Amino acid sequence: MRGRWTVIGLLLVALALIVEPAYAAHHLPTHPDRHAAAKKVPIKKAPAAAPTQPAPKAVPVPEVNATPLAPPPPAVLTVAAVVAPPFVTQRPDGSWSGLSVGLWKAVADDLHMPFRLVPADLRTALDGVADGRFDAAIGALDITPARAERVAFTHPYYTTGLAIAVPVRGDGIRAWCAVAQRFASWPFLGVVLVLFVLLLVAGALVWLFERKRNPQFQGPWYCGVGNGMWWSIVPAAGRGGAAPVSPGGRVVGLLWMLTALIAVVAFTAAVTATLTVSTIKDGVHGYADLHRVRIGVVRDTPAADALRDQGFVARGYAGVKEGLAAVAAGEIEAFVDDAPALLYAAARDYPKAIRVLPDRFIRQDYGFAVRKDGPLREKVDADLLARIGSRPWRDAVVRYLGPDEAATALP
Repeated sequence: MRGRWTVIGLLLVALALIVEPAYAAHHLPTHPDRHAAAKKVPIKKAPAAAPTQPAPKAVPVPEVNATPLAPPPPAVLTVAAVVAPPFVTQRPDGSWSGLSVGLWKAVADDLHMPFRLVPADLRTALDGVADGRFDAAIGALDITPARAERVAFTHPYYTTGLAIAVPVRGDGIRAWCAVAQRFASWPFLGVVLVLFVLLLVAGALVWLFERKRNPQFQGPWYCGVGNGMWWSIVPAAGRGGAAPVSPGGRVVGLLWMLTALIAVVAFTAAVTATLTVSTIKDGVHGYADLHRVRIGVVRDTPAADALRDQGFVARGYAGVKEGLAAVAAGEIEAFVDDAPALLYAAARDYPKAIRVLPDRFIRQDYGFAVRKDGPLREKVDADLLARIGSRPWRDAVVRYLGPDEAATALP
């Protein structure tokens, strides 16, 4: 019996040795040091697993109406303003007015482009737009090939040309003095002398034929010749019934009447032609008359270049105001410049002393100057085309320059 229990004990020990490593591998924590167990480090028990909790319910997210971010406010444009009435005028208080100013402001408001105007002369304005100091330039800016190489121009908003301002003549004492001067000229005196000689010949012939047969022509020869001349001039009603009675006298009387009729017609035509031609030569009536009179122009402008290219020699003036003053003072007979500038200045400063001729020559188109590398031209053109065809723009041109100029300059 003792041997049997011994065998059973050995089997239990062997079973324990086999089961213990497997239990340790599954239920005891691992450690890199295999001798931890030998050192009898106390083994912490794993915390008990927390009881399973139900998953939280989903919370609905409120809907948000997302809107795109507002664009940043546009930068303020710097615009050069070239003073050129009636397109750009600066008042004493520093404010601006004029056709170009009003048109640019309307376009800028439509496109939501804030801007500020900076005064500049023509050369500074174009140079500033070309090198980027200015975003744009406004005024009476004529679009020329030379300028278009440096800056970009918008669609033309005004079409005009060069015009001629001349002094007003032909009324008052000046007109009567001109007529008296023509009657005192040598051509007129020569015609009168020829008629007197013909009258003397006719009177002498009548006296020769009538001195022996007609008592009206008797007496000394000078009296008879005088009576013959008187008879040739004074109508029959004033002659007291005197008339040639001899055949020769009647032939002379008939020939003289025909000659006198032709002479009177020729004399009238000559006097009329002389006065008409003299009057025409005295004034400037168009472009063809500029070659024979003293003319003026504003220096360093397209008008000055155009006259020089046509072979004209013109005096240079600082501006339109100085040129019109020279016309009024008689220093020059004509002043050439852009038609709108002449019309506005003449109507304001010399309404009765200077007039602007209706003819226009050398076409000019006005536009706004902008930088070549910017998008401003495309934006402005689209709105500008709609603006210049509107009634407010036409009314503004009529208000500044009159209906005749508006009919010529606007489409």
